[in-house]
Amino acid sequence: MRSHMTIRSGRQALIAAVVMGGLWSLLASVPVRAQSEETLKSQFILNFARFTTWPSAAFASPSSPLIVGFVSSPDLADAFDRIATGKNVNGRELKVKKFDSVAAVDDSCQVVVAAPGALSRAVAAKIKGKHVLLVGQDGGFLDAGGTINLIVEGGKISFEVNLASAHAASLELDQKLKALAKSVKGA
Repeated sequence: MRSHMTIRSGRQALIAAVVMGGLWSLLASVPVRAQSEETLKSQFILNFARFTTWPSAAFASPSSPLIVGFVSSPDLADAFDRIATGKNVNGRELKVKKFDSVAAVDDSCQVVVAAPGALSRAVAAKIKGKHVLLVGQDGGFLDAGGTINLIVEGGKISFEVNLASAHAASLELDQKLKALAKSVKGA
């Protein structure tokens, strides 16, 4: 009889744990989902940097950090900063810069991430011809001169690449990056 009670008590504890866990995940699901998209995009951006080679002229010195600038995307910048802290790309420390407007964007960045919309096309126009990996999140971004465009469809993130923009910026994108892209333009 005693073992029956132990099993029943164990079963009740398990049911209580499942119910509590379910309630906790229900309460926490909204912010986690909102955060996870920014975190996933940040991981993509980090990998874009890892699979890109810049000319030496893109850096002030061989020990200069790799600077990733975010234009009007403070939440994405914060998420990237969290995952990039303590990491490096090809031996270069990662630094994050935030820009509130297109006018504020300067030449110090090797990667610039633009918010979706008309702003992204303005950023592409300003950065054109510089040694910058230009990442956007807008349907017409590659046609405006962007290098990589993040796409969110059905809760999944993918990307497309514009090789002509990469070559114009003197950037070399690794074959792995090209192979994983949903589409490659300017090949």
